[in-house]
Amino acid sequence: MVQKYETLISDPTAHTVVALADQLGVSTDYLLGVTDDPRLPIQGELLDGAEQQLLETYRRRGWHGIAQLGLDELAKASTKMEKA
Repeated sequence: MVQKYETLISDPTAHTVVALADQLGVSTDYLLGVTDDPRLPIQGELLDGAEQQLLETYRRRGWHGIAQLGLDELAKASTKMEKA
């Protein structure tokens, strides 16, 4: 079946694209060629602000970005403690 899609003999239905994306653990945008990033989008309502920031930082900058984010947060906390 997939061979027909790959050789452009047939187009998959929207339901088929969603099912394939679910099975492969990628976004439908990736399957359709809209993006080169296969990762699923971050579900904002499932994450609080800090969690979303951590995930976005990791995806953009990896562990180095997470370490820098942690250092920045420690510096903010230190400044707040000094003012108190």
